Amino acid sequence: MKKGSIGVVIACSLFLLIGCMYGDGEGETPEEAIENLPEASISRIYEPVLKEEAHALYVVRGQFGEGLEPESYPFFIAYLQQKGKKWAVVEAVGLQEPSAERLNAATGGNLLLAGYKRGNETYPQQHDVRYVFELDDSEFEIWIELKEESYEVDHS
Repeated sequence: MKKGSIGVVIACSLFLLIGCMYGDGEGETPEEAIENLPEASISRIYEPVLKEEAHALYVVRGQFGEGLEPESYPFFIAYLQQKGKKWAVVEAVGLQEPSAERLNAATGGNLLLAGYKRGNETYPQQHDVRYVFELDDSEFEIWIELKEESYEVDHS
């Protein structure tokens, strides 16, 4: 197999894997949909950062993704949309432990970006920060940028 073919096979496999991970993340409520994620280990689902009629954004204490060490990725952000009468997780992004070294870094997917900042510092200039979540007993906050494309995802 050629090098280019291997890359295509890997990319297709990742696409299928991600599709499967979110396929079971459905429920009658956003919280139930998060709890139904097959690759999630959840300690606490915080109050929503955003909850509107058709979509919601949650910070979750726990691990998302197979093989990750919980102490390295203690939080994940879940973006959900309402599809009919059910809620579905359409994207979940893990965040590493907050630290001074990670203040200028962001992690994300197709629909959202997230990172850390200290409470008294400004947001990274290259990001359109819309939501902030204050961590309990910490000097750090989580900032979240919800990309415009996320509003255009099919709600059927």
